This record gives sequence, C-alpha cells and structure tokens, in this order.
Amino acid sequence: MKNPPGLEKKTYKCEICQTEFKCKQSLHDHVAFVHEGSLNLRCEICQAVFTLKHCLKRHIATIHESECAALILYLHNHF
Repeated sequence: MKNPPGLEKKTYKCEICQTEFKCKQSLHDHVAFVHEGSLNLRCEICQAVFTLKHCLKRHIATIHESECAALILYLHNHF
C-alpha cells in the first residue's frame, strides 16, 4: 500500500549504482563496503573482516563472548 501524497518515506540513493536504502547508515555502509573497499577491521580471534567498528564489536559480542571471559576486558580496553 502506498503512503498518501506528502507522507512518502525518505530513501537514500547511492550516487554510484543507484541502489536505494531506507536509512542513511545503510547507504554509508554500502558505499564503504561495495564501492570504496573499506575492509579494514579484522577480528583478532577468527580473522573475519568488517567495514565498521560497531559491526566488529557486535560480531565479537555475539560470536566470541562465550568463548573467553577475558574478551570483556579486551573490549573495554580497546573500544
């Protein structure tokens, strides 16, 4: 169902490939990953690569938190 005139939801369009996103952060992530190749954050535990710090932090918390109690101290000291 379409929104009434004047109440359209804002979208953010990639100027490079014209892909549309519902939120500005998703567009930013897309440009960094797809068009700029910003794969520069690596998980020191499993070597997975991320474009954004919050994605790396979420990965560590959800995947590796139960593996080692010292991880909490590591996150606190490095982020």
